[in-house]
Amino acid sequence: MTTRNILLLVVLVSFGLLSQYCPDFSQQKAGRIGTDVVVVNEKSFDPNTLKKDLEKKNAALTSEKALPKNPKKDEANQKKTNRDSDPKAKDNFEGIIIGKNLKVGMTLQKAIKILGTPKSLKVKRGIEPKLDSMSIEYLDHGITIHFLNGKKRIETMEVSQQFKGEFAKGIKIGEKVSALIDKLGVPQTIDPSIARYPEKGIHFTLKKSSLVGAHVFKK
Repeated sequence: MTTRNILLLVVLVSFGLLSQYCPDFSQQKAGRIGTDVVVVNEKSFDPNTLKKDLEKKNAALTSEKALPKNPKKDEANQKKTNRDSDPKAKDNFEGIIIGKNLKVGMTLQKAIKILGTPKSLKVKRGIEPKLDSMSIEYLDHGITIHFLNGKKRIETMEVSQQFKGEFAKGIKIGEKVSALIDKLGVPQTIDPSIARYPEKGIHFTLKKSSLVGAHVFKK
């Protein structure tokens, strides 16, 4: 078999045109099993017809790649991918809001679902096991929750300057005292280091007239 014949055979096989332009091969293949010798008759096909068919196939492949994209469909697919990769997004998670989705009195199980599995647990022994005072510190969230061993519910929360969420009515760490008063009202007592709202179950820690932390407790 000449080099030219081999190249013709490769082209025909690649584009699925072997049986159309070289019927002798398909007959040999059907009648003889186990042979790897093929005779290509150059006169059995029309080169011009072959060229046109190859051009059609290439044009079809190119048009498929050049199909215009649907931006809305792509955006929807991307949003779905983001939701699937982010478990919080599936639950319509809106961030940590103290007093709303994270508050005193809620079960420890719900709190862990929001804050994540704790890395450490501190225990302060009571007069009996069910009165042991326990605390979990979430450094990434800037939150420490305290609870009694026998109740498994949040008793109090400490919020540090690292807290990136917000409190009820949109109050955030770093805001000025004036913004706090506008949103939450005048505190019962206030001094340079603390603004107390006992009826709301929260005391805000202050530094240079800005919020730097909070202590949340039962009303």
